[in-house]
Amino acid sequence: MWRFGLSIFKYQGIAMSCKVRVQPSGHEFTVKGGESVLDAALRQGVILPYGCRNGTCGSCKGRIVAGHVTYETPTPALGADEQAAGLALFCQARPQGDLSIEVRAVPFSPPAPCRTSR
Repeated sequence: MWRFGLSIFKYQGIAMSCKVRVQPSGHEFTVKGGESVLDAALRQGVILPYGCRNGTCGSCKGRIVAGHVTYETPTPALGADEQAAGLALFCQARPQGDLSIEVRAVPFSPPAPCRTSR
């Protein structure tokens, strides 16, 4: 299926790229086809919460406000009831179009200075 004039471009049902808007921060970033929401965010300097990056800890869990995602592998940290309630694991979630998501804020702090000699 080909769709022009939108931020999503599909060929054979695979999202080639799409936009994600993060609430409440208002950050926006683009996800490439086959990329997870978390990987795309980090690649573009948007900090989302995460821990294990393989779907087992649940640190990256957030709410899908609008849009849909799929998973390539089972997600142990996300139950069927949570999925039905609109929750997602963004380290594993692959968008199927533009998304609006809600995640807890991650405070940014600059790296601590590194002491190299006494």
